[in-house]
Amino acid sequence: MKLNRRHFLGGMGALAACGSRIPPQPPVPGVLSTPLADGFSHPAEWAAHAGCLMQFPPASRYCGVIQDCQSIQDARQEWAAVARAVSEFEPVVLYANPEDVALAQELCGASVTVLDAPLDDGWSRDSGPMLLTHQDGRVRASCFQFNGWGGSYSYAQDALIKWRMAEDLGVQVYNHELILEGGAVIMDGTGALVTTEQCLLHKGRNPQVSKEEQSQILKEQLGVDRVIWLPGGWTPDPITNGHVDGIAAFVAENTLVLNSIARSEDPDNYQMLEQAREILEGEGFEVIRLPATSFTAFHINFYTANGGLIVPIQGQAALDDVPLGILRELHPEHEVVGVVANTLGQAGGGIHCITQQVPQGVDWPF
Repeated sequence: MKLNRRHFLGGMGALAACGSRIPPQPPVPGVLSTPLADGFSHPAEWAAHAGCLMQFPPASRYCGVIQDCQSIQDARQEWAAVARAVSEFEPVVLYANPEDVALAQELCGASVTVLDAPLDDGWSRDSGPMLLTHQDGRVRASCFQFNGWGGSYSYAQDALIKWRMAEDLGVQVYNHELILEGGAVIMDGTGALVTTEQCLLHKGRNPQVSKEEQSQILKEQLGVDRVIWLPGGWTPDPITNGHVDGIAAFVAENTLVLNSIARSEDPDNYQMLEQAREILEGEGFEVIRLPATSFTAFHINFYTANGGLIVPIQGQAALDDVPLGILRELHPEHEVVGVVANTLGQAGGGIHCITQQVPQGVDWPF
């Protein structure tokens, strides 16, 4: 049975559980200016980290609904394997529903700190805060709204977890009503941001906010000076609606890796990726192609830790060796670690999707 995020939420019955699609009011007051005005910006993901935030998928109560407990158990094993791999390079804190804390700690081991918190799902890239830095070393969080990828899935608890994380980290926050997931944007740390129209202009997110208005909000709230719009992401993608971190990743200033696939293997995604390449190269970026084998093999959806690159793999040399080799060449100062993530890939994401870096400057409190 193919696993996806709906399965984590108990099938179509989850739609009724969503209730209002209006995001909740922030539970903590925010700074009454903007990051851009205050000199804060989103650093590159390869900048030094204080640690990493993750969420444990709270799937136990859905086993009876989907009758696929083995897939959920496999997913949890992979989530924990990622946490253990990242913890070899930097501290990791994993939030878990209270009833899942003991299991999460058992799977992750002593190197990972597990904290209890109400959760709907395990995708901290999307529901966690986006951490910003100042040249004087301060860190603050930009907290956008989360509505379950367009309002299709339960999100009441995940809509709040970013503020819990920010409070635990002891950082001030900037609150904004724009609905935005972390996987919908990638940044190079020097002012460039790449996103997709398919996601940000999706009718379930911000239909009342124009493309131009969203560009200005991204500049003000993430401290960037240019926004590059790609038409879309990998298809089919009924879950994230074209998250850019499913097709591209910055590896250096003005340099990206971009998924590539043969026209004969997947003509639709071939055309989408070629169009993305033309746009990115037209904006002055160097684009390096990274072979993609399928929607479930997201080598490009990696996490850059302090001295480590944690890459989702399928566990088959024929599929993994070439992309891993390219990533090693691009990260000579990092140890490239592959973590088998087949169930995670079938769930609609990768390692980047379930991790959220905390930049250096935070006094790690865990």
